[in-house]
Amino acid sequence: MEEAEQRMSTIRGLLKDSHPKDVLSMDETGLFYSCLPNLSFVPAEQRRAARGTKSMKAKERVTLDLACNATGTKKLPVAFIGKAAVLLCFRPPGCASPLPCFSQRTSWMDGFIFKKWVYEVFLLSMRLHMTEQFALVVEKLSSHKGGSEDKLVLISPPPITPVNV
Repeated sequence: MEEAEQRMSTIRGLLKDSHPKDVLSMDETGLFYSCLPNLSFVPAEQRRAARGTKSMKAKERVTLDLACNATGTKKLPVAFIGKAAVLLCFRPPGCASPLPCFSQRTSWMDGFIFKKWVYEVFLLSMRLHMTEQFALVVEKLSSHKGGSEDKLVLISPPPITPVNV
């Protein structure tokens, strides 16, 4: 608790001159796109006909990276991390993806993908709207290292800390 309190006072010191619109938070979430719900309402007379399927336990997933500022006025484009280098639905000529897409063998965020996201999505989007210094709050993970920029401050709160600085 003492270490967490010290870290939070350091973070507050970094953010004391920042406007909430210049403080952004980023997190990842998994999307199991082939997974059916494992529980559903079935009337008693149809229970024998409705059985579970393998697709209820499907593991096909992608990772979505979501970022928004503290005021909620600036939302960055949702970035998509999947296994395929180019998804089948975006392969025909003229069918570019509307989302920033990244390819990774496990569909998870790693250090290389995080740096690409910082430079190709975050900084590109922020340079269009802000000229001052801005902060990005991310979880303290080994994959969230790098991406240094003179106007960017990477902040990672102590583990199991609500991000309401």
